[in-house]
Amino acid sequence: MNATVIITLLFALLIRWLVALHPYSGYQRPPMYGDYEAQRHWQEITINLPISEWYRNSTENDLLYWGLDYPPLTAYHSYLLGRMWVILKQELFDSILISFAKQINSKWIDLGESRGYESYDHKLFMRSTGSSQLPFAICFFSIIIVLIADLIFLSALIYYWIYLQKNSNNCVYLLRSLFIPSLILIDHGHFQIHRFRYNCVTLGLFFWALNFLKREHDILASIMFCLALNYKQISLYYSLPLFLFLLKKCIEKKSFAMKILKFIALALAVIISFSIIWLPFLTDLDSVLQVIKRIFPINRGIYEDKVANFWFCVSIFFKIKIFLDSNQLAIMSVLCTLLASLPGCYLLLRQSTFNQFKFALINVSLAFFLFSFQVHEKTILFVNTPMILLIDTHPFMFVALIDQRSINTALFHFTDYLCNFQSKFDLKICNSTQWKFTKMFFLSIISIGALSIASLFPSPFERFPHLYPVLNSLLSFLHFIAFYLTINILQYYDFKENRCNRSMTKIREHRHEKLK
Repeated sequence: MNATVIITLLFALLIRWLVALHPYSGYQRPPMYGDYEAQRHWQEITINLPISEWYRNSTENDLLYWGLDYPPLTAYHSYLLGRMWVILKQELFDSILISFAKQINSKWIDLGESRGYESYDHKLFMRSTGSSQLPFAICFFSIIIVLIADLIFLSALIYYWIYLQKNSNNCVYLLRSLFIPSLILIDHGHFQIHRFRYNCVTLGLFFWALNFLKREHDILASIMFCLALNYKQISLYYSLPLFLFLLKKCIEKKSFAMKILKFIALALAVIISFSIIWLPFLTDLDSVLQVIKRIFPINRGIYEDKVANFWFCVSIFFKIKIFLDSNQLAIMSVLCTLLASLPGCYLLLRQSTFNQFKFALINVSLAFFLFSFQVHEKTILFVNTPMILLIDTHPFMFVALIDQRSINTALFHFTDYLCNFQSKFDLKICNSTQWKFTKMFFLSIISIGALSIASLFPSPFERFPHLYPVLNSLLSFLHFIAFYLTINILQYYDFKENRCNRSMTKIREHRHEKLK
């Protein structure tokens, strides 16, 4: 790893920590207090209750108050963090640092008593800012945990661009990949360090799966994807392209025996990975079903808040929840998602190149975001991440639309920096055929900027207090639809070009044989 890469990595980490200085979501906003409280509450539950009760509703575990709704790896992570605070407190009381130990308040994770707990010391501990009020060892240990979570994602990007892609501009592509506004602003501005980079961990594991696929290590890729899926179920966005890509690899084996052996090896890797992760919940079927119900909450409704997907935008004009129940909407969403995923999956099956795989990942993940059930607005990160794979061939601008007034300053400063940097690079490589798209792109940026500025002021209509968030969602939805169509067209052209190249190669080989 050269000096340029190391400096780039350190700068990326610095930007993430600077963005984290902004206020987090839910601060001093009862009764739910936001995502900071969710993370603290999960530590409270996993530390104080037996594992069989983590996903069950009870008097001590009110699932309506930030109940665990992520797969087991997230729960184990929360348990380890909570256990770390307990161990550190005990160790400090056993040493001469009793005054520091008192700052690790038992109220942080006391069952029931810690609900909505907020304090300066707790925020310092969660953020690990290295304040002199906390022992250096504690801050260092906490920072290491946070950095490991970040480095899972950042190391995957470094490995892909520096070691797998042979390109003279690989450092530039790496830099662009490290500064995706949506990931930085959502993970480090909205959720911040208290979320311990949940998205970074999941997306990092997924990107390592891509790296292993690129190296033809399919079993390791399957294991990494299982870890990502068991950390956040939103990784299902990538499941169809990954399954079809690996299935085609099995089919393309020369002998029938090799096809079966390849398929069995991949299946065993998945089964063993899931079995190990889910082992504590495999005591009976009811425990497994309870976890699944929490991970896929049909009773919550088809969309979350004002998300920029098909179902919310339709509901603005036609209240679908009045005419259809949750089960009917769930079936409709599955059918619509599969239908929207069909073009990308079909082309991938016909031509299983890594380039087609990259396009399919974006198309299918965007189809899931637009049409699947219970979509959260921040799951657009899972569409942004595979877009990184196209930076070298189809440069895109990653601009976040975030309706969080507490981080508007970070949004504008960071987007301004990114526009200045990326536009200089993009305009150099845009040819005449791309210029029309470039003009459309800048028109898009202007519309986003105008709406972002307008949203800083109150709605001019008392009847529509949420006017700007709704307009934000509608504008974003139109962008996503246009983007979905564009990527499908690009995938088709790539498919067509590869087919023509193969045909020309066969013709040349045939002529060469005739000349012999």
